[in-house]
Amino acid sequence: MSTEPMPRSRWRPSFLLEWYAEIVVWLRWVIVLAWLAATAAAMVYLPALGQGGSDLGQLVSVDNPAVRSEVRSFERFGLPLLSRISIVQRDPNGLPASVQADAVARAQAVSEGKLADTAILAAIPVANTLKLLPGARENGTTVITMLFTAPDASFAEQLEAAQKFAAEQYDADDAVVGVTGSVPARVEQGGIVLSSLPWLEAITVVAVFVIVAVAFRSLVAPLLALGVAGIAIMLTLHVGGELAGRFGVPVPQETQPLLVALLLGVVTDYVVFYLSGVRTRLAAGRGGWRRPARRPPGSPRSSPPPGRPRPRAPVR
Repeated sequence: MSTEPMPRSRWRPSFLLEWYAEIVVWLRWVIVLAWLAATAAAMVYLPALGQGGSDLGQLVSVDNPAVRSEVRSFERFGLPLLSRISIVQRDPNGLPASVQADAVARAQAVSEGKLADTAILAAIPVANTLKLLPGARENGTTVITMLFTAPDASFAEQLEAAQKFAAEQYDADDAVVGVTGSVPARVEQGGIVLSSLPWLEAITVVAVFVIVAVAFRSLVAPLLALGVAGIAIMLTLHVGGELAGRFGVPVPQETQPLLVALLLGVVTDYVVFYLSGVRTRLAAGRGGWRRPARRPPGSPRSSPPPGRPRPRAPVR
């Protein structure tokens, strides 16, 4: 067996880190109260994140080629050339000619601006009459009226305008199936996400509580982890909402679940790291943090305490 001592770590904390740690520990209760006060003030005086936007499309840069193309089409033609919402009429037994004629007349009235107080700028009806559409298996059974809305209208406003248009301009004889397109799908998706968020957050909180409680065999550890995560989430949401309003950056509500999940995961991980460090120090018989005394240059290394053998290198 070798009698050479085990090599020591060369890393030594600087005076700056030592004094920083000592100040933080000394002011620990003041720091905790300051964070609680800051969170309470943010919740009272600052807006919450996710109130400045209604859809994820608002996060796309205005320099995006697709966005620039739609802006140019609006500047040249007065409306975007891409329809994302449509009204579907269908009767398997065939739509009467009068119903198809009304669809054309209705779309013409919209395009000529005869229907005021609406976000719909134009409408184009497309029918499968005479099987003019490639792949059409039926004849005169369906009319899809594509709606073109104002570019500054949000997804919710576009859907509301289309539903209002369908309710006011169509009757039971028009065989309206409903409103479809990517815009209604996005609005429905956002509603599902926001309605499911409370349940998802509750399940996540319960899972974190159980896992941390079992890992540390304590009820204080999970309460501490969830409390710190809750403070971080509330502070981030409200401070982020204030910054978004000041800089004019819309933040859709659909981003809130992602932000909550990220903050809950990151903050919980760091709390678990610190609690693991505390448990290790307590198991080693050490109490609170103290600034280690520096060994004068040239002085011999301290001997191990009586009764504790000097560590030896492993057998080679």
